[in-house]
Amino acid sequence: MQSYHYHRLELEEQEFLSCFSIFDNIEISVPTLFEFFLIEPNDEVSFFDMLHDLNSDGWIEYNKKSYSIPEKIMDLITIENPPSSETCIKVINFLSEKFNNTLREEIKTLDKYVPYIEKVLTNIQTYSTIVASLSNTYAIYLHLKGESELSKNYLKRAIAIQKQVNDKDPELCYYYNQLAIKYIDAGEHNKSLNYSFKSIRLAEEIPYINSFIKINSYNIISNAFDKLKKHKMALTYNLRAIDIVQENFDEEKVILSDLYYDAAISFFKTKDYKNANKYVELAISNYKENSPQIDEHLKELFTLQRIIRFFSKIRNFFKKNGKYFLISIGVLIIGLIMFYIIK
Repeated sequence: MQSYHYHRLELEEQEFLSCFSIFDNIEISVPTLFEFFLIEPNDEVSFFDMLHDLNSDGWIEYNKKSYSIPEKIMDLITIENPPSSETCIKVINFLSEKFNNTLREEIKTLDKYVPYIEKVLTNIQTYSTIVASLSNTYAIYLHLKGESELSKNYLKRAIAIQKQVNDKDPELCYYYNQLAIKYIDAGEHNKSLNYSFKSIRLAEEIPYINSFIKINSYNIISNAFDKLKKHKMALTYNLRAIDIVQENFDEEKVILSDLYYDAAISFFKTKDYKNANKYVELAISNYKENSPQIDEHLKELFTLQRIIRFFSKIRNFFKKNGKYFLISIGVLIIGLIMFYIIK
């Protein structure tokens, strides 16, 4: 097989072989090929004709209703037209759509595509934003499968690819935040802070950044500090997130309610019961506007409110009667001591 033979092929055939070579010598069924290359019903005949011609000329091999590409052809294509994000755009888009918004109950239906997605992310020769997105999407799938370390690795790959393509893309902030969440889940809170602060710093450099990215970053930072028992720091970043929502998305009542709830918890942990009560009331008020019916979340808010008010009353009691209470305790202790001495 001489290299000049390759250039005698039609452009469509060249691009097909380039993309097909990304899968090494995996045998791919005809229905799967149709999925990968998004073949419409009116294009089926011409696509079959192309497969038949390529098989007849030795470019691909047919075996039991499946096609594969010979190793010598892969070596040739590596020189002539290596698989890239441009030539493989249909396959990348198909896999991205398949794995995007993965639901836990749908995982098993995606398992058959795993070898293909891993080949794409391993063998692709040129990177683009869609390849970074595919790596991130696959990371979400792995997380749902319980493979947290692999999930983090593919998120890191998404970050590396995106930085290579455009290190000022808002998607990079999103990937940082995704990785930060994974580290919180893994109990590695300092690493979580590292990536969420990277997201914030990058967001400050992008004038057209979506404010929700900053809100998400501050929320993750607040959660990480809370896990580290640094409740005042957690509160600082929680209030920053609240400020952004109030300034830009005041109509987002549920988001505000969640942030107010977190702030109430943080104030409670710092024993600032007055502000804790204020923010839990704000949480209830905002949530009621969106969901007036009594549901589980609203019950949680009311429970928190009762707990805060209970502790607040205890504190107020000790503020007013603390010295008398201590005197009473002291007299009781002295009385017990005298009792045992006399006895």
